[in-house]
Amino acid sequence: MFTLSRQTEYALFLINFLKKKSVPVSLGTISNQFGFSRQFLGRVAGKLKEAGILASKEGKRGGFWLRKDPEKISLGEIISLFEGEKRIVSCLKKNPPPGCLPHCRLRAFWRRLEKSFYHQLQEIKLGEIL
Repeated sequence: MFTLSRQTEYALFLINFLKKKSVPVSLGTISNQFGFSRQFLGRVAGKLKEAGILASKEGKRGGFWLRKDPEKISLGEIISLFEGEKRIVSCLKKNPPPGCLPHCRLRAFWRRLEKSFYHQLQEIKLGEIL
């Protein structure tokens, strides 16, 4: 089962929340309002900032804001940033478990399905879904 991590969920929440704001918002404000761990939210925001999706400013009126338009951010970009190269089945992993044959037709099918899945994620823009 392909399951997204809590980091990915927080990243999508953060982008959705910040797209509605016209001024920087502090992580403390967000964590207090929604009951999120400020430290965990900080790690997610930091990764989004490194990727050029968020920007931040320190100080009294500091905080985070969206640097990149959600219409230009793909769902695949966010998932790749936080999940890395996740495989949809264990036979496609770098070190597959016993019983997975390298030239199995089913494995080839899973590879095509996975490629299509990740391609579709790249086509979906956050502006369409948030």
